[in-house]
Amino acid sequence: MSRLQPKLGVRMPPCEPLDRVADAILLAEQLGFDSVWLPDSQLIWRDTFMALALGAVRTRRISLATAVTNLVTRHPSVIASAARSLQELAPGRVKLGVGVGWSAPGMAGMRRIRQAAFMEQIGHLRTLLAGGSVTLGEVEAVLRDPVGPCPIYIAAQGPRTLRFAGEAGDGVITAQALAPGLLEHKLQHVWEGAKSAGRRRDEIDVVAWAPAYLSENLESDLRLFKPAVRNFLPFQPAEELAFAGIHETLTGPVPPGFEADGLHISDWKVAIEACDTIVSDDLARRWVEAFAFVGSAETLREKLDVLARRGVATLVVTPLVGDNSQALPTQMMRDLSAALDLPV
Repeated sequence: MSRLQPKLGVRMPPCEPLDRVADAILLAEQLGFDSVWLPDSQLIWRDTFMALALGAVRTRRISLATAVTNLVTRHPSVIASAARSLQELAPGRVKLGVGVGWSAPGMAGMRRIRQAAFMEQIGHLRTLLAGGSVTLGEVEAVLRDPVGPCPIYIAAQGPRTLRFAGEAGDGVITAQALAPGLLEHKLQHVWEGAKSAGRRRDEIDVVAWAPAYLSENLESDLRLFKPAVRNFLPFQPAEELAFAGIHETLTGPVPPGFEADGLHISDWKVAIEACDTIVSDDLARRWVEAFAFVGSAETLREKLDVLARRGVATLVVTPLVGDNSQALPTQMMRDLSAALDLPV
């Protein structure tokens, strides 16, 4: 990769026995990826921190991150303890991606955390990791044997959370933000937050998250992409879709092949059949071209150069196509490593 290109990370769910997940984390390191990011949804996947711990003892270089955990199903003191333990196994390689919660609390019958509480608890988490004390209810809590601060990356979509990421985050994670103008629009809120807190822009690591697929013929692959479009588009704000010229809405019950949360796909083949009449070829094309990291090897290399100029420090990729299987991130990693000539 050239100097201008962002670092490349990979998001993979811990969806199989942990030894296989750890094997995939090791493979990511061997293939030249800079970081690996594991989502956290307790009813769908294995425990994220346990998977990262096993990956930590099998690797030497790659950064290990949550993408993302939440402060609803996991108390900040619990996250602090887990992060400290990971830091002991992989010093300098741990990153905490934290969000307000969607799948994990939703599938457990819990609500997402409110913005004010989220901001407060991020502060508690940072203080605990640094060895300080915080007031939790009527208790003064201190983390025993802290290792030291751990970078906190805030997953942000709306203006208020984006500004908070600029104020308090070591990094910001933006999802489905590759459309022309949209990334810059989001980052403007981040920079406003940074300025209000007296911080420089280079203090905040910008992480863009995008589904990826190596495709030599976009038109012939459109049908494969339709479940992903049905998966992501209903949860994107209309004003963000407008940056890509998309004004269609996708409503109705969760189609066959999807998990109950509507955010994850359990059977891709069934989902393709279900989405054929829901997502048109034209809509699939426009969405993928705007929000996904898709194309030939030459096209992807060009896109990385453009993303670097747009301010992205790390691009985290996840399979655009595939069911809940470790095989799909593995194949995607092999494809992208070869296409982008990642340093190993």
